Amino acid sequence: VLLKELRILKDKVQHLEDQKLQYEKKLKATKTEISSLQQLLLNKNTEIESLHTQLLARSSLTTESSERDQELQKLRSGMKSLVTANEEKDRRIEELTLLL
Repeated sequence: VLLKELRILKDKVQHLEDQKLQYEKKLKATKTEISSLQQLLLNKNTEIESLHTQLLARSSLTTESSERDQELQKLRSGMKSLVTANEEKDRRIEELTLLL
């Protein structure tokens, strides 16, 4: 009877040790996966920051480009006005020259 109980207890101990080994393997695999996922998260955060910086740079370039386009349009408009005024003065000079 004692030998039977001893055998049962040894079997239980063996079973518990086997379970312990399985849990330790799972724990190690989980820790490895967590480490891998943390590295991936770090890489993704770095990528997000880089893309955010690029987006801000593009936004400012677009704004600068838009402002430049507006300034260029103003200059073109001013240039047209000057050319028109100059042509008008040339005509007036010709008229006055003919009157002499």
